[in-house]
Amino acid sequence: MKKYFFIFFIVVHVSLTYGNKNNKESNNIIRFAESVDSITLAKKQDTAKLDFLLKKMQRLNWSIYFELYQEQGPIKKLKDYCKKNKLASGEITCLNGFGIMFRQLGKPATAKQYHLAALDLSKNSCDTMNMLICLNNLGVNSRRTDNLKKATDYHMEVLNLAKQFTDQSNTIRKSKCIALNSLGNINISLKQYEKAIEIFKQSNALEKSMNSEIGQAVNLANIGEAYELSEQIDSAKYYYEQSLAFNNRAGSVLGIALSNTNLGKIYQKEKQYDKAISFFEQAIELIRPTGDKYHLIISLESAANIWIEKKKYERASLLLDEAIKLSKEINAKVFLKDGFLMQARISQERGIYHEAFDFLTISHQYSDSVFNEENQRHLTEIETKYETEQKEQQIVLLNKEQELNIQHLRIQRISLWSLAILSLLILVVILLFYSRQKMQSRTREIELSQKLLRSQMNPHFIFNSLGTIQNFMLKNDGRKAAFYLSSFSSLMRSILKNSREELITLQEEKQTIENYLHLHKLRLGENFSFMVTVSDELDVDTIVLPPMLVQPFVENAVHHGIDKTNENGHVSVTFAKDNNQLKITVEDNGRGIDNHSEGKTENHVSYALQIFKERVATLNKTLGIEIAYSIGNKKLSENLNPGTIVVVKLPLKID
Repeated sequence: MKKYFFIFFIVVHVSLTYGNKNNKESNNIIRFAESVDSITLAKKQDTAKLDFLLKKMQRLNWSIYFELYQEQGPIKKLKDYCKKNKLASGEITCLNGFGIMFRQLGKPATAKQYHLAALDLSKNSCDTMNMLICLNNLGVNSRRTDNLKKATDYHMEVLNLAKQFTDQSNTIRKSKCIALNSLGNINISLKQYEKAIEIFKQSNALEKSMNSEIGQAVNLANIGEAYELSEQIDSAKYYYEQSLAFNNRAGSVLGIALSNTNLGKIYQKEKQYDKAISFFEQAIELIRPTGDKYHLIISLESAANIWIEKKKYERASLLLDEAIKLSKEINAKVFLKDGFLMQARISQERGIYHEAFDFLTISHQYSDSVFNEENQRHLTEIETKYETEQKEQQIVLLNKEQELNIQHLRIQRISLWSLAILSLLILVVILLFYSRQKMQSRTREIELSQKLLRSQMNPHFIFNSLGTIQNFMLKNDGRKAAFYLSSFSSLMRSILKNSREELITLQEEKQTIENYLHLHKLRLGENFSFMVTVSDELDVDTIVLPPMLVQPFVENAVHHGIDKTNENGHVSVTFAKDNNQLKITVEDNGRGIDNHSEGKTENHVSYALQIFKERVATLNKTLGIEIAYSIGNKKLSENLNPGTIVVVKLPLKID
């Protein structure tokens, strides 16, 4: 009674857990069927949509598809449509799809018929790519039924056919991976674990080159199994955990389930039974809705083994009954051997020795059919032949590689010389360009200096100054003439001296401006006054600035702002500290820049501003000095007396 209650409990639990998931999968298949109808009923062929549907078909839940349609439905329609329109590749894909479905449903004989039909069509169409896929499907199907000799033949044919392709596309590499993986599993069945690990690592290298996370997960799990069976538990656990990580990243439900089964077996060996059974039960729940009987048997037998260890024989027996039933459906002799062996152990523990003997006899019968000498001899013979061919090909490839290396070295030498000559030419061009730019920059600096010097030694100013000296001499005022001449010559000397310097002290700049304005004072008399002031915060002997920076604005203030007015003109120049900047202000009480009573005012301001702008650009380029300035009318900015105000700001620099 307890036994039937437990079975009822499992059925209800599975139904509740996966009911929603199955509904989702059913809806996916129904939508797939609708898409197939739309393409098969259309008047024109839609190749892109057909390719999309063929790829989508391979991701269907085959267990649910069989429940809905069996061998009919949308895949049958799609196969007939491809056949009618002579689309052989699509028809082959559909035949292989049915073969995979029947293999997962535990009907290997029917699966084989579909794969053979697909292989015949591939050969008739001379479609080598699809031949590789068909042969691998036949190999996997044979291995699942423990026909190891036939499985080896199919997979070895795949590896030999793949050699014909010089361009190793992803399809070819994937076919080689499947063949190698299956051969590795055959070696595990024959307890040749080191050979199996070697083959799995070859397969994994190919999967890695294609960035296939699921492929790497499968190979890592197989390597872990080989280590586990050879009692290298730590290595097995490492590879199983790596496999689980890849399956999680890829989102492979079946892969996660298999990883749980594998890790459960490790914890079982470590006698952590509660942890192990948790992993097995998770795996069973994940695999059931997929309809994959092969992997479900593995999880069922693994879980049963734990319940035997925990002496829960009734639970173990229920799981084994289900596993043996599924193993018979798919004719999996290895699983039948293991299942009957565990049943024998349960009967022995219960003291039912005649039943234990019967189970043990059946187990040995299946064992003998799997591990027969013919299988092992055939496998060894094929592998030896394959390895010999591989070595011969490697010798040919090495010879070709050596020839290519010699050619590559020759080309490399020519390339290096060409690169060296080209680099030298580029360097010469860069140096010539840089030299020319430097020369042009120097020429611009000289031209600007000449402009500045001409502006400072204004012909009108010189003429007026000499006229004033002559006037003093005619009036027999030799003292004033001599004083004026001395001041004039001192100014000329300081202008010529400063024009050769990049930076001068604030004291030198102040003195030059004072000498210049003082000469105008002597010439204009009481009609002109000036004032040059320096803030107490500034040290005139240590602070430096470009020479005669504001001189064009000072000259402009005197000649075009004041000189022609009848009023008493006044010019002030102020040096002050503004945060970390030197602020220079030039003010006059002349006509201002917007008084157009005489049309030359704006032109003269523009000329002074042009010289100043060119000077600022040169200083920024040569000395890295950022200079800001503003020009305006005093009556607009301060609402005071008419006149012009110029403000110049530059970084405070100390020598």
